[in-house]
Amino acid sequence: MSEETYTYLCNKLRPAMERQDTAFRVCIPLKKRVAIALWKLATGSEYRSIGHLFGENHCDYFNCKGWHSIFLQGVVDGKGLFWNVFAGMPGSLHDAQVLRLSTLWELASRGNYLPACTRNIGGVNAGYYILGDSAYPLQNWLLKPFPDTGRLTAEQQIYNRNICRARVVVEKLLVD
Repeated sequence: MSEETYTYLCNKLRPAMERQDTAFRVCIPLKKRVAIALWKLATGSEYRSIGHLFGENHCDYFNCKGWHSIFLQGVVDGKGLFWNVFAGMPGSLHDAQVLRLSTLWELASRGNYLPACTRNIGGVNAGYYILGDSAYPLQNWLLKPFPDTGRLTAEQQIYNRNICRARVVVEKLLVD
């Protein structure tokens, strides 16, 4: 690929691939991100090999289970249609850190995270909520289970079961 073509490709991909540095990490520059993506697509190499070639710190990608991974955070509706996707964070990060670094967090902070709600229940706007796991922080737009300290009420246990069942349905849709 010529340098001119590569520059053209980088400029076209800039809106989707360019990232900003945060307090948690220094981002990979756009030209390097594009080079990594091209190399992965062209060769099918493992991430460990790509990390050695391009200088990514492979230790950052070890997750809590001891293997390399990259986060994929997806928000889907009950039909399995994606509303928001955020990917590429190292597997060593905590789920809540990934959420706070995501475009979803940015949109939700401005109140623009989901499509306009048209549901009314008993004359009240029912709204939409995102169901998260216990690692996420509770927000007015994000429901999560009660922490199970062994002292949950019957109602809290039912709520937790229902949240879990709903999340399992979505996870099954994504795996199938």
